[in-house]
Amino acid sequence: MTDAKQLMAQKTAKIAAGAVVCVESEIRGDVTIGARTVVHPKARIIAEAGPIIIGEGNLIEEQALIINRNLSHGDCKFLIKIIYFA
Repeated sequence: MTDAKQLMAQKTAKIAAGAVVCVESEIRGDVTIGARTVVHPKARIIAEAGPIIIGEGNLIEEQALIINRNLSHGDCKFLIKIIYFA
Protein backbone atom coordinates (compact mmCIF):
# COMPACT_ATOMS: atom_id res chain seq x y z
CA MET A 1 0.00 0.00 0.00
CA THR A 2 1.36 3.41 -0.86
CA ASP A 3 1.95 5.99 1.87
CA ALA A 4 -1.00 8.12 0.67
CA LYS A 5 -3.40 5.16 0.67
CA GLN A 6 -2.13 4.04 4.07
CA LEU A 7 -2.70 7.52 5.49
CA MET A 8 -6.26 7.63 4.09
CA ALA A 9 -7.03 4.17 5.52
CA GLN A 10 -5.79 5.23 8.94
CA LYS A 11 -7.88 8.41 8.89
CA THR A 12 -11.12 6.40 8.89
CA ALA A 13 -10.40 4.90 12.32
CA LYS A 14 -12.42 6.40 15.16
CA ILE A 15 -10.82 6.00 18.57
CA ALA A 16 -12.85 7.05 21.60
CA ALA A 17 -11.42 9.10 24.45
CA GLY A 18 -10.03 6.75 27.07
CA ALA A 19 -9.01 4.06 24.57
CA VAL A 20 -5.35 3.07 24.32
CA VAL A 21 -4.04 2.06 20.88
CA CYS A 22 -0.33 1.28 20.64
CA VAL A 23 1.46 2.85 17.69
CA GLU A 24 2.88 -0.58 16.78
CA SER A 25 -0.63 -1.90 16.06
CA GLU A 26 -2.16 -1.84 12.57
CA ILE A 27 -5.64 -0.41 12.06
CA ARG A 28 -7.02 -0.07 8.52
CA GLY A 29 -10.38 0.83 7.11
CA ASP A 30 -13.58 1.91 8.85
CA VAL A 31 -12.75 0.88 12.43
CA THR A 32 -14.34 2.23 15.62
CA ILE A 33 -12.73 1.55 18.98
CA GLY A 34 -14.69 2.27 22.16
CA ALA A 35 -13.58 3.84 25.43
CA ARG A 36 -11.50 1.78 27.88
CA THR A 37 -10.42 -0.56 25.06
CA VAL A 38 -6.71 -1.40 24.80
CA VAL A 39 -5.08 -2.48 21.53
CA HIS A 40 -1.65 -4.00 22.15
CA PRO A 41 1.38 -3.79 19.84
CA LYS A 42 1.33 -5.99 16.73
CA ALA A 43 -2.46 -6.43 16.91
CA ARG A 44 -4.12 -5.94 13.52
CA ILE A 45 -7.67 -4.73 12.89
CA ILE A 46 -8.47 -4.57 9.18
CA ALA A 47 -11.88 -3.58 7.80
CA GLU A 48 -12.09 -4.44 4.10
CA ALA A 49 -15.74 -5.45 3.64
CA GLY A 50 -17.40 -2.92 5.90
CA PRO A 51 -17.00 -1.37 9.31
CA ILE A 52 -15.60 -3.09 12.38
CA ILE A 53 -16.93 -1.75 15.67
CA ILE A 54 -15.17 -2.73 18.88
CA GLY A 55 -17.13 -1.58 21.91
CA GLU A 56 -16.04 -0.38 25.33
CA GLY A 57 -13.75 -2.18 27.75
CA ASN A 58 -12.03 -4.67 25.42
CA LEU A 59 -8.47 -5.96 25.41
CA ILE A 60 -7.02 -6.82 21.99
CA GLU A 61 -3.80 -8.70 22.72
CA GLU A 62 -0.52 -8.82 20.80
CA GLN A 63 -0.65 -10.57 17.42
CA ALA A 64 -4.46 -10.73 17.42
CA LEU A 65 -5.94 -10.40 13.93
CA ILE A 66 -9.47 -9.08 13.44
CA ILE A 67 -10.35 -8.82 9.77
CA ASN A 68 -13.44 -8.83 7.57
CA ARG A 69 -13.03 -9.65 3.90
CA ASN A 70 -15.31 -9.90 0.90
CA LEU A 71 -16.25 -13.40 -0.15
CA SER A 72 -18.04 -14.25 -3.38
CA HIS A 73 -19.62 -17.53 -2.23
CA GLY A 74 -23.42 -17.69 -2.39
CA ASP A 75 -25.27 -15.58 0.15
CA CYS A 76 -22.20 -14.89 2.30
CA LYS A 77 -21.21 -11.26 1.77
CA PHE A 78 -18.25 -11.06 4.16
CA LEU A 79 -16.11 -12.98 6.60
CA ILE A 80 -14.97 -11.90 10.01
CA LYS A 81 -11.90 -13.77 11.13
CA ILE A 82 -10.53 -13.51 14.66
CA ILE A 83 -7.26 -15.24 15.44
CA TYR A 84 -5.72 -15.45 18.89
CA PHE A 85 -2.19 -16.64 19.51
CA ALA A 86 -1.46 -17.78 23.06
